[in-house]
Amino acid sequence: MTWGATLPAQAYWVIVTLLVLLRFTLTADLSVPVEFSRYDENLYVTRAHHILMGAGMGPFDSLVLAKLPGMSLWIAGLRALGLPYFLVLNVAFVASGLYALQGLRRLGLPAVAGLILFAVHLLDPMAMGHEWTRPMREPLSSILLVTLAGAMAHTLAGIAGDGVRWRHVAILGAGLAFSMMLREEDRLLWGLVALFAIALWQHVRPPRPMVAMVVIVLIPVLAVAGSNFGMRRLVERWYSLPVLHAMGEGEFPALIAAIRSVDTGVDNRLVSVPQATLAALRRELPRFAPVVDRLPPPAASTWSCRLQGVCSEWSNGWMFFWIRDAVGQAGLAPDLPSEQTYYREIRTGIEAACAAGRLRCRPQGAGVIRPFELRWTRAYVDALGGLVTMALFPHVTVITEPPARFNVPVELGRLYQAMLMVDYFDALRETNYGDTGGRLVRSPAAAWRVEIHGAYRVAGGLVIALSWIALAYCWLVAAPAQVSGLLRLATIFHLYAFVRLMALAYVATFLGPFDSRMVMSTYLLSLLMAIPLLAEAWRVRRERAAERRARIATAGAGTSPPGVTT
Repeated sequence: MTWGATLPAQAYWVIVTLLVLLRFTLTADLSVPVEFSRYDENLYVTRAHHILMGAGMGPFDSLVLAKLPGMSLWIAGLRALGLPYFLVLNVAFVASGLYALQGLRRLGLPAVAGLILFAVHLLDPMAMGHEWTRPMREPLSSILLVTLAGAMAHTLAGIAGDGVRWRHVAILGAGLAFSMMLREEDRLLWGLVALFAIALWQHVRPPRPMVAMVVIVLIPVLAVAGSNFGMRRLVERWYSLPVLHAMGEGEFPALIAAIRSVDTGVDNRLVSVPQATLAALRRELPRFAPVVDRLPPPAASTWSCRLQGVCSEWSNGWMFFWIRDAVGQAGLAPDLPSEQTYYREIRTGIEAACAAGRLRCRPQGAGVIRPFELRWTRAYVDALGGLVTMALFPHVTVITEPPARFNVPVELGRLYQAMLMVDYFDALRETNYGDTGGRLVRSPAAAWRVEIHGAYRVAGGLVIALSWIALAYCWLVAAPAQVSGLLRLATIFHLYAFVRLMALAYVATFLGPFDSRMVMSTYLLSLLMAIPLLAEAWRVRRERAAERRARIATAGAGTSPPGVTT
């Protein structure tokens, strides 16, 4: 059976249905774990609860605007509809894969290749591990990225074929707008939109439907702008200022840049706020002293030391949160306007002290992340290499059995149970400490997940690597007429995946290495687009071989005189 083999429609859909049933069988024993994670899932669930209670995202504190609001809006929306979070997550994952599959089929992906793609997508171990079950942003962001791929495929096929179906453009706009509300680095999706616009222009043959292409690109742009404007107005109504992400906008990034500019002799790319700088600022700015006094001291037992080797200081990934927490604990920021005013006051005080010569300073950027310097090239290459390796062979925490009890306060467990409709949390079991309990569900699917992860651990990375070879082969060998919409779409998503890794490597240079969940969307997307690229390489190879045979046959026929056999 080859890439180009066809299947009867009935057989095709029977296989699709069986694959979906297999996927749900493999995940039937999984559920959302209840864990204590103040800066991640606990924050999302708590904010969602306050949204449903009509209290904004909760009383203002150092955390309420530390992450974008998208995940909390999603959880609140599902709970308002009475839909279990984890069930909807898995249904959305399957639906996004099927939607992308049908879009790629419209672009010319053969049926057999499409079924292989769908199977690879549904059985992806990253969508069945511990990283997937936690109510974090990465699973939803990955699903949205696959949905964007499907919407672009449908749109590209429509504009070059039987006409644009505007519901797919609407899905593209809605998916892009919500993605921008989930993860801070998803602003890189603007690059994906630009690449898609180029693919539209190159794929459509003259006379090009210019108006349709402009509208197709304009709808996602307007959707993002509209959702951003509306969410900012909502946050302004809740907290008096239109700030969506207090860690990355407003006065906090400027304050960190001002603190970093103070030169106290500490030169470590992972440390923006050294202890010596804090001591100098405490002497110079009495208003900052209550914050410095509340910051936890560095120690060999900290995660900063154990994970990144920064033991006499706090590395950036922790210190930024500690400063915001300390400002709140000192009572200096009872609301958002007060917080912004305080950060501005300290920043201008630092700048005045630098200008007067009381502090020795040198500019080091204007944001949370400092500007890149050539001396950190090796660190950047190491970070990029680590992320590329992780994107090829990600670590997945395979769940072999659900926990019998959760090491969290009962109140937190009940909140998860109420908001996410978690079915494994049992308040009586949690409070009965004499009962060790046991596994709640024993499923053979756990052993299957282990085997699948083992297979993907090697084969998945090799398939992605081969897809890059296929990508280079297609563009080097294919004639202009052989560059299909399928090849263009797979190309722009591969380029986006690599650009995203490059951007994450830049951040990792200053924040330290990330874990595998940061490459979840990249891995899922790369595997999704690997099969079309391999199929396209096979098609191009066969067409080029057919052209060579035709040229040889033509040349042979032309050299033989009429009536003479050779």
